[in-house]
Amino acid sequence: MYIQFSKDINKIRNTVVSRFTWRDIIILSTFGVFSFILYHIMKNYISYKISTYILSAFLIFPAFLLFYSKNGMKPEKLLFYKIKRLINGKIRPYKTENLYAQIEAEVKKQEVNKIAVSEKNSKQKQKNTVNKKAKKSAAKNSTAKHTVSGHEKRRNLHGKQ
Repeated sequence: MYIQFSKDINKIRNTVVSRFTWRDIIILSTFGVFSFILYHIMKNYISYKISTYILSAFLIFPAFLLFYSKNGMKPEKLLFYKIKRLINGKIRPYKTENLYAQIEAEVKKQEVNKIAVSEKNSKQKQKNTVNKKAKKSAAKNSTAKHTVSGHEKRRNLHGKQ
């Protein structure tokens, strides 16, 4: 024996009475009661013909609620999503955390720091070697107790004191 059934769970409806769901029964009963009351109130003040036209216009709304469906969604669900879209905005930005870009930026920072530190160390080494050479030359020249600046050297060359 082989039994066919719909594999799409969204197409399965929990019907109560002849293809009507609980939602359909609630909508029909509430609007039925309201339309009955509305008709009997209006017939006392206006003619039967006009009250019937107003009643038929009034019943368009429940018919819309019962029969309209877009993409498998009922009107109240669509209305909910439209209101949510108005509140939250039309554009939904999709943001991801790119871990590889973060790691790459961190590695680049570390490389830049290493280069900066190595350049700083090399400059200090150059200064240290210049200072050592100046101290050695000053130590060899026993008469000079301190190094003479370039300006003083030029003055001494011209014989000015």
